Amino acid sequence: MEIDPQTVRKDKVRDLLRNLGPPVDQSSRTAAQETYIRRLRGDIERTKTFLRQAKVANVQLQDETAANSTWDHSTCQQAHLISLYEAYKKLPYMAMKNDLIGIATAASLTKKAVHEQRQTSKQIEDDNIEIERANVQQTQLLADYKEIDELLKQRIQAHPERMDKLRAKLRQSQPLDMELELKLESVQNATASMKAVEERMYQHVRRVVTKLYALQDWENASVMDEQTFKTSIMLALSLIVTLVTSLLSSQEKWVAVPTGGPEEKLLLVMIRNNLVVVRGNEVRLRDYGFDE
Repeated sequence: MEIDPQTVRKDKVRDLLRNLGPPVDQSSRTAAQETYIRRLRGDIERTKTFLRQAKVANVQLQDETAANSTWDHSTCQQAHLISLYEAYKKLPYMAMKNDLIGIATAASLTKKAVHEQRQTSKQIEDDNIEIERANVQQTQLLADYKEIDELLKQRIQAHPERMDKLRAKLRQSQPLDMELELKLESVQNATASMKAVEERMYQHVRRVVTKLYALQDWENASVMDEQTFKTSIMLALSLIVTLVTSLLSSQEKWVAVPTGGPEEKLLLVMIRNNLVVVRGNEVRLRDYGFDE
């Protein structure tokens, strides 16, 4: 006769339930908690008592040490040895093996460590969810790229003449790119050459202005100091640059010149040589193509 496996499983469960003891009463659990709290309070009070006794002994020891401060080194060593001997005869405070303070402290630290571990585990789980979400997005993106690639290949195979036209345009654009590169190089060379010419012209004007102010200063009775001489040359060169820039600009071409400044010496020479046009306290470079 065959035995049904489900019947055997039911019999085992029935036997297990029959052998279980009575349910735990809530009152007994509360009594255990009260006993634990009472014992913990007793351990705390006992530890406080020991600490108070230790503080009193420490103060007494310090007072005795201060009272015997006149001892020499040998006497202090002997007193120290006697103190150690007396201390070793007495058992120090030792917590009981079932000390609830240590147990409660260990339980609290363990609970805190478990809580931190759970938080760390949750953070790792959240990070894993984000990584999985990013992986899904990347996988979907790769699938989209593959689909686009397949569509492009099909489009190329369906319209080969368009690819031929694109290749022809690409071949035609290559000489144009080379021509543009040559023109760009030519413009860069021309710009560098113009900058070199501008720098030479500026140095030439600087030498002329320096000689002019040196000769005029030599003809005067009073000679300028070095700093005043350099400032006069700098202001004169700045005026020339401003006049040239204003002449080339499409805006106002007149430049205001302060009265009594070092620039007046240069302006007098330019007026005598008919290089500038004067209008009150304003001047501009003469341009024969300019409408006066």
